[in-house]
Amino acid sequence: MVRSYSEIQKRRKKRLSEQKKKTFSYYGSRSTYSSGRPTYHSFEEVDTKLQQRLIRNITMSVILLFTVYIIFQTNHPYAKVTQQFIQESLTKEYNFKGLYSWYQKKFQGFPAIIPAFHIKEREGYEPSYSFISPIAHIPEDIMQADSGIYLKTEDNEGVRVINQGLVIEVKELDYLGKTIVIRHQNGIESTYAMLNTVEVEKNEWVEEGKVLGNVQHMLYFAMKKNNQYIDPLEVISFENIH
Repeated sequence: MVRSYSEIQKRRKKRLSEQKKKTFSYYGSRSTYSSGRPTYHSFEEVDTKLQQRLIRNITMSVILLFTVYIIFQTNHPYAKVTQQFIQESLTKEYNFKGLYSWYQKKFQGFPAIIPAFHIKEREGYEPSYSFISPIAHIPEDIMQADSGIYLKTEDNEGVRVINQGLVIEVKELDYLGKTIVIRHQNGIESTYAMLNTVEVEKNEWVEEGKVLGNVQHMLYFAMKKNNQYIDPLEVISFENIH
């Protein structure tokens, strides 16, 4: 049976139309399933949803930025703790050495997806910021202890905080007497013991140099980083008091 030219054209247009629909449904739309059948959304619907998502993300970012700004404008002790956490999160060094060790154990060799990097061993402890001496005068003598040091001081020597931080403990110990523990940035804690008087309270935020109390002739002082004791003599100069 011979078909007319117009009939052939109609069939051709129909096939092209069906092919375009299939292509659109596969590449040009997103689908959701309802009653076991996919429901296709037009480009306009998808574009509207993307715009709504973008607006929502921008709004959440602005709210988060505003919240952080308010936190850094507040002097409340708990706000200071949050400030410290944010600062640590933004400045803490990534553990490339740990990543490299893990990769070596699992795959060996340098990662192919990132440039080769060199791991340099850190010799000793390198603080990310400086500390002042806990006393304002050069100690008459320094004696090493298992977890800290004893500083022989002048009579009624004032004891000061080595860097800003939060007072997390004020307690009385049988073997060290009145004791203060302060948490600083980067997982560092400092301990001041054998105090004669205490002039701060728990949960109080203290700035560098704040007087915590005084001692008669001896101060016990210790430092921790990530719950590991470190030698104060490696990070504090007791000869150049400032």
